Amino acid sequence: MGDAADNIEAVSKAVGVMTDRSCFGLAPSKITISTVGPNPEAFGDLAKADAVLAWSVHAARDDLRKRLVPTTKHTMEELRDGLVGALV
Repeated sequence: MGDAADNIEAVSKAVGVMTDRSCFGLAPSKITISTVGPNPEAFGDLAKADAVLAWSVHAARDDLRKRLVPTTKHTMEELRDGLVGALV
C-alpha cells in the first residue's frame, strides 16, 4: 500500500476488515499503522482507524531526516505536534 498516509481510505478499510469479527477478528491493539508523516494533518486522519499509530521518524535531526526521507516538507516539530494533537 505504500505509506499509510498516502492511502488513508484503503488503509482504514483494511483495518476494518482485519478487526471485523466475521473476517479476521484481530484485536485493534495488535494492528499498527506506521507512517513517515507526510504532513501534520495525516496523523489525525490515521488516528481515526481502530489501530495503533506509529511514526517512522528515521532521524531526530531535520537535516538528516530530509536526506533519508526526501519527500518530507515539514519539520520534526510540526510533525510531532500533529501526532500529539491526533493522539490527545
